[in-house]
Amino acid sequence: MNKRIIGPVAMMFLFLLCFGSPGMAGVQEKEHVKKEVKEKPKDKDSKAKGGVIGGVVGGVMGGVVGGVVDDTQAGDKGGKKGGVFGGVMGGVVGGVQGGEKGGVSGGITRGILTIDLDGDFLLQPRKIITFEVEHLLLKPTETISLFKTKNLRTESGLALHYQYTAPTGTKDEVGLEITPTIVEDKGIDLKIEILHNGKSVKSERILSRNFDPVLIELMENKDDHSKLVEKLTPLIQVVSPPQKYPKALDILEMNGHVLVMNDTMVINGTRGSRLSIGGGSEEDPAFLYFWIKGKGAYVLSFWPFVGADPIGVVSENTIRIRHGKDFFAWLSSKPILPEGKWRVWVRNNPDYDPISDMNMPEIQNDRLKAELQKENAAYTGVTSGRKALDRFFSKK
Repeated sequence: MNKRIIGPVAMMFLFLLCFGSPGMAGVQEKEHVKKEVKEKPKDKDSKAKGGVIGGVVGGVMGGVVGGVVDDTQAGDKGGKKGGVFGGVMGGVVGGVQGGEKGGVSGGITRGILTIDLDGDFLLQPRKIITFEVEHLLLKPTETISLFKTKNLRTESGLALHYQYTAPTGTKDEVGLEITPTIVEDKGIDLKIEILHNGKSVKSERILSRNFDPVLIELMENKDDHSKLVEKLTPLIQVVSPPQKYPKALDILEMNGHVLVMNDTMVINGTRGSRLSIGGGSEEDPAFLYFWIKGKGAYVLSFWPFVGADPIGVVSENTIRIRHGKDFFAWLSSKPILPEGKWRVWVRNNPDYDPISDMNMPEIQNDRLKAELQKENAAYTGVTSGRKALDRFFSKK
């Protein structure tokens, strides 16, 4: 059975397990960065640069881990902590700044590593179920609201699992596994497993109407006659797929961008950190593109073009792509489109080689050629006009 695992205790444990590696990777990921920090320990600029790089990597990874709980604030928090840790290797101040940026990115990119409940990759509308959970302590003379958890989302028939430490002075963990099923014209069938320390101790089945609260007793303290109760409020929502961007653009920009493939950062914003081109419309589209060694070229547009599939989405400062088994997040420091969530069309050429592309004079020099021959090489760019696609997809 598929499950989504969330909860402050579980996620913090996972976050701590992952904490060291992302920050270290931020400084040591690129060989030339590692040498720069090692050979110039007294260079404040180099140290700050290392901090930003380490902070961004640690921040994004920490933010993604925090973001798995489907909570942007958790992503922000995880990102800042990851940034501080990553920045220890090259300037705490730079690390914090990078962590804040990475935290926001991590919160936004959570959908890449989890179920697509935002409908980012849908082609047709779909129903999802959102829960608001209020954790209550019921005493004989009063009811205390401990805290609320909003926007826990799942699909009909897909289990949702969360747990947290009970406020009883012990280390006991309590929680629920909820499997909701939409019953047309009747409501939501809730199959509920009550969990103590990860084990099921009781099962319940409740038919709830849409947006009607349900109370579930988790445990009772017989000494003071208090009870720990979960108040679940389910809501069926229809998620619509992103649409084609309807307007022409005056300018298309990616500023200070970061490119993440699966759980690896391949572009850290220090090389080619600003992409810009004027204009772009369905009649005369602008194209963003990136190349990753071993994966080839990916050409993106906000309008359909020959050979492209609608496998991406852009919202605020993030482009997300799902291609086969790979997931990409392309992050900019500023919003990419003016507003909304919009479809992105993507075409991949796995055989494209930028080194042999003589239509790219900007990389026809020895230094950049050497960079692109490295094992972890990646490159980004922007172009316009449908004829520009020939360089990526014409047979040579």
